[in-house]
Amino acid sequence: MGEEAQFDLTAFADRSAAQDACRKEKTWSAKYTEAQVPPVPGVDSHSYYRNAGGLDGLNLFMCTGTVVAQVLLEGEGSSLDPATAHSLAQLFASRIHKAAAAQ
Repeated sequence: MGEEAQFDLTAFADRSAAQDACRKEKTWSAKYTEAQVPPVPGVDSHSYYRNAGGLDGLNLFMCTGTVVAQVLLEGEGSSLDPATAHSLAQLFASRIHKAAAAQ
């Protein structure tokens, strides 16, 4: 049985607004445990484990150009394998780049 993943993609009007959103998310997520997820080539990213409202999960945020993407894995929290998140991120990286290029 694999991990269930949720993928969200948000496009902003300009690069500055997207970078601001990434900085705010990174600052907000600093209270959670950082997950050691390998970087996705060509994408600024950060990841963390989160336990809130009875849900355990791993969040991976990726930022490029005017696009911010999130991969959310819900499961056993800190027992989730960061390599799984990295594999899922690789699946979505090309979509993130295409969305950013479409500006």
